[in-house]
Amino acid sequence: VTGSVAPAILQDGLGAWVLQHRQGTIIQDTAQDQRWLVLPSDTMPVGSAIVAPLLLGEKVRGLLLLTHTAPHFFDEGHLAVLTSIAAQAVITIRNAQLYEMEQQRRQEVELLQMAGASISAELDRNALSYLIVNQAANLLDAPASSLMLFDSRSEYLTIAAWRGLSERYVQRERVPVDQIAALLQGGLRSLQIEDLHRQPLGRSDLLIREGIASQLLLALVASGQFLGILNLYSRERRRFSPAEVKLVETFAQQAAIALANAQLLERTREERSKLSAVLSSTADAVLAVDDQGCLILANPAAEQTFKLNAITDLGRPVIDRLPIPLLKLFDQVARNGESVAVEIATQDGRSLYATVSPVVGVGKVAVVQDITPLKELEAMHLRAEQEERRRIRRIFEQYVSPDLVDHILAQESGLLERRERREAVVLFADIRGFTRLTSTFPANTVIDMLNEFFTAMVEIVYAHQGTVFDLAGDELMVAFGVPLTQPDAAERAVCTAGDMQQAFTRLCRRWREEQGAEVGLGVGIDQGAVIMGSIGAPTHVNFGLVGHAVNRAHRLVEIARHGEIIISEAVFRSLSEKDLAGWQFKPLSPVAIKGQSTPLRVYLAQKSDL
Repeated sequence: VTGSVAPAILQDGLGAWVLQHRQGTIIQDTAQDQRWLVLPSDTMPVGSAIVAPLLLGEKVRGLLLLTHTAPHFFDEGHLAVLTSIAAQAVITIRNAQLYEMEQQRRQEVELLQMAGASISAELDRNALSYLIVNQAANLLDAPASSLMLFDSRSEYLTIAAWRGLSERYVQRERVPVDQIAALLQGGLRSLQIEDLHRQPLGRSDLLIREGIASQLLLALVASGQFLGILNLYSRERRRFSPAEVKLVETFAQQAAIALANAQLLERTREERSKLSAVLSSTADAVLAVDDQGCLILANPAAEQTFKLNAITDLGRPVIDRLPIPLLKLFDQVARNGESVAVEIATQDGRSLYATVSPVVGVGKVAVVQDITPLKELEAMHLRAEQEERRRIRRIFEQYVSPDLVDHILAQESGLLERRERREAVVLFADIRGFTRLTSTFPANTVIDMLNEFFTAMVEIVYAHQGTVFDLAGDELMVAFGVPLTQPDAAERAVCTAGDMQQAFTRLCRRWREEQGAEVGLGVGIDQGAVIMGSIGAPTHVNFGLVGHAVNRAHRLVEIARHGEIIISEAVFRSLSEKDLAGWQFKPLSPVAIKGQSTPLRVYLAQKSDL
């Protein structure tokens, strides 16, 4: 079904039922079920329907709906298949969201580069001011923005360009520079005002009347000179995220350099006309060196980037003032007479992108962009991804062998977020007589014996690529077929149980000789549907299983005596003739299972060499 869905379906109809219960359901007869709403737009009769929710975390992201003209067409098998399809669809949705996040990150970098390029091409200060305001608002999709420049004659900041604000506010707003200096002391590059009611700045009362609730203030500084501030506003009370602040702080640096370049161009347009084309092509650091290697021009960005003084360093050799990689580029251009563009690294850890070109009558001109903030953004995302992988590894190392952990990280992305109904083989192993032993033996002896037992049993489970889901008291729960599909899960479980009994026999012999302890081991195995996912409270979460197969396997281990392996008929039927070789399976009396009307058929599994 494509297109919009009538609100009634999600408020009163079948969709509302699914949203409330967060599970699938079957309508066997739409004429008898009040959850089925007949809409005026319906053109075909519907006799029965089946629906499954698309669950992503706790949210229902959509519905999968199938209909049929005949009543009673669908059964529980159809619902299980549709639920499985819905689970896979949710995984696809999650992967698409992760892809979208990565695309968004790349888009932010591209937007930043495009914004920097656009303002670098504009050197008229008035036009540049409005361009900065518009580009900044576009970066964060802000409803309003303003550029306030410092007037040294009045010691006030006034609005030079704005977007989304009224003329009435713009004409009345004047902020003392001392107030801004106090807020940005300590070299702060930005300041967030989450609630203008509580932290007023300038004529915040007028901003509030215009529906502005929050403000992000960015300092514009070039070559140590304070030029003004760039403001981004929100009509909702909010706090801008660290990634958003980092993005616009980087843009504010570019904007400050662009404004300084524009101011420099205005001051030197007449006497530096032959270099105006160079300056108009970039908002980044601009250096001009003559054929003798002496500095003839450095814009504010170059002063800031290379710690130069455009007045005192003019006419002096640059060999001791510039990074060695940049000096090598100058030499290369002098030899070849061709432009070069390359990324270089400085000794202080910055990343620069330098373009050096020969200019007739001038010498060599370098345009250098500081891409360190972009590199830091990339590194931040990389660190986040690596930390997430380490977190997942730490979690799954509690359950499966190191080889399976590597496979999960490589092939099963998003496993912790999944909530799936899967077919699994569940095994419980329980020490017989251990409760009596805990009341008679010293605590250290009991703990040492338990540690020996679990160490031996877990090693066997890992050898058969099983997953340890729980260690509790003198009992452990193991599963096969989850979280990774294993076609031979039943065989793995039975072989694991056999190896457990053999290993436990050796442990018992030693415990009897050294401690005088008499204990036994019982094993119960069942196969069936389980639900897999992260289970627990916000402060304590385990990756676990629930379902009838878990309950039945636990019931079987309760009746298993020392040395016995009791399996359900479902496990027995899953074993092939090859799996049965070397094993004997003796039918036992059916076992009553709580909550199940039909007793469970079971078998006593015995290995020939046990």
